[in-house]
Amino acid sequence: MGRLLRGALALAVLATAAGCRRSPPPASPARPNVVLVSIDTLRADRLGCYGYAEAETPAIDGLARAGTLFRRAYSPVPLTLPAHATLFTGLEPPAHGLVDNGLTAIDLGAPTLAERLQAAGYDTAAFVAAFVLNRVFGLDRGFRHYDDGPPGETELSGVFHGVADARERLDAALAWLSRPRTGPFFLFLHLYDVHAPHVAPERYAQRFASRPYDGEVSYVDAQVRRLLDVLEARKLASDTLVVLTADHGESLGDHGEATHGIFVYDATLHVPLIVRWPGAVTSGRVIEGPVGLADVAPTILDLLGLPPAPAVQGRALLGSAAGASDRALWAESDYPARHYGWARLRSLRQDGFKYIDAPRPELYDVARDPAESQDLARQDPGRAARMAAALDSMESRLQRTRAAEPAGPDAAARGRLAALGYATGAPPPGPGLDPKDGMPRLRGLDDAAPALERGGAELEHAERRYRELAAEFPGQGHFHLGLGRTLESQGRFAEAEAAYREAARRDDVRIPALARLVALAARRGDAAAEVQAAESLVGTTPRHAASRRILADALARAGDVTRAEAAYRESLRLNPASRSARWSWARFLVGRGRLDEADAVRAELDREQPGDPESEKLLELRRARAGRPEVRGSRPGS
Repeated sequence: MGRLLRGALALAVLATAAGCRRSPPPASPARPNVVLVSIDTLRADRLGCYGYAEAETPAIDGLARAGTLFRRAYSPVPLTLPAHATLFTGLEPPAHGLVDNGLTAIDLGAPTLAERLQAAGYDTAAFVAAFVLNRVFGLDRGFRHYDDGPPGETELSGVFHGVADARERLDAALAWLSRPRTGPFFLFLHLYDVHAPHVAPERYAQRFASRPYDGEVSYVDAQVRRLLDVLEARKLASDTLVVLTADHGESLGDHGEATHGIFVYDATLHVPLIVRWPGAVTSGRVIEGPVGLADVAPTILDLLGLPPAPAVQGRALLGSAAGASDRALWAESDYPARHYGWARLRSLRQDGFKYIDAPRPELYDVARDPAESQDLARQDPGRAARMAAALDSMESRLQRTRAAEPAGPDAAARGRLAALGYATGAPPPGPGLDPKDGMPRLRGLDDAAPALERGGAELEHAERRYRELAAEFPGQGHFHLGLGRTLESQGRFAEAEAAYREAARRDDVRIPALARLVALAARRGDAAAEVQAAESLVGTTPRHAASRRILADALARAGDVTRAEAAYRESLRLNPASRSARWSWARFLVGRGRLDEADAVRAELDREQPGDPESEKLLELRRARAGRPEVRGSRPGS
């Protein structure tokens, strides 16, 4: 980055601080690199730079000191996929249409940040840590490299539930950063370790024995330090715009919610937002005005001298409007309606107050009562009514830009699902129970999952709980999925299949439910049913490498070797780095007697990760196929 451009940007930011209108920075072929870090489920108030005295977050705190911190930044929705859609597009959920996890974007209504930067000559890459942001949901657009991990999943049941550790994600991202390139790069890094269940890594678990969430935050902070240290060591820090934020927070018991997704209180909406670019963004500055995730993409583009998309609803934050006290911010959660049949929640934040639209509306003076402990709706009905009207008007304006509704499976996949007896789409809204009233009913039944995991004599208890949950909350697919797993664990396969079919009707668990149907058919030895379920899985997730690999395995077991080979090759094309796909491919090659090809695959995998147990398993298959002894450690083909 040239000194002239950085100097011009520094003067522009100083002018902003003085109250002058800032002009966009001049266009230049030497734009900075961009690193965007999203720490899933990170509450802002658990960081030292946001005032948490017990925090051990030196890396993020140092980033804040070297850059600008936004004290009051908020997510528009307490769910990962829709929040990231807003982060990338600058559109609110009513506009881009992704209102829940598990949906697939047809048309987001605006180009993503990655698309804009790729068009501007950036080398773009994303490293995400959980399936909720897998490419099948449509947020990979604009990324030349989209590593949607987690890696190494070999068991069918874990493919759609696994997550990747922050250290592994950093390793992969830093390897990509080391590649030679002639232009700037855009790196998006998504870290998931702060998400429930809250179990800190061993060393941190000891230090934070009574505060596991804080231990997880401290662990992720250490990985952020690794990233910042590499930027410094490679002399990239001065020419790199770093933005750190989160998709949402975590209730941790506040307002009776253990995790997130249902309520729209600030425990799950207040997120960190820190921007650092040495010489261009003022260091040590704190902006107090309310801002949202929709502002992040416009802010990055503005700093780079690129115009926002015409439909964008966020605003650049480092201009003259930064910190405006009259800023109105929208938030919503469709989760209570879509999953429990309760009422949908919406909120409006304006002039230091926050209104929550619910069957029993709520009003909080969040400037004086940030914990939202004193509901003023009855004391100040006039303000509540005005904010309710403003909320309706704002929703109407936000929806006007929506280009298309999202959908789960495509039309062909919906046909296959219907042929198997699965309805598609979200269940109809329920009676509209206030989530405040529904939450105690849900908490009283939250011991089903632990009982399932313990197994054995606990399975009967887990079954009873899951049946109660599924009956009371028919729209919540996780309960049908849990019931299916409980029944399958008891060997009651026909009942388990019925439960999985019911789960597959729900957007939130359709994909893992279909995967369980594949596994169940394989367990019963029903090759035709296994292939049929695997084809439906691929139809639902056509760009997911693991789905293609699952189909390939099913076809191979059914003896359809031609289609199986095509499916394996497609899986490897979609994700050439997938170890699970390559091990499956090698096993298929052994089964076909193509031992030299299998040996070459095994040798490559052994070089990448010596000591992988899959290598010995493959050798055993090879010995059986070749009919001659081999010793462990011998060269492939020796």
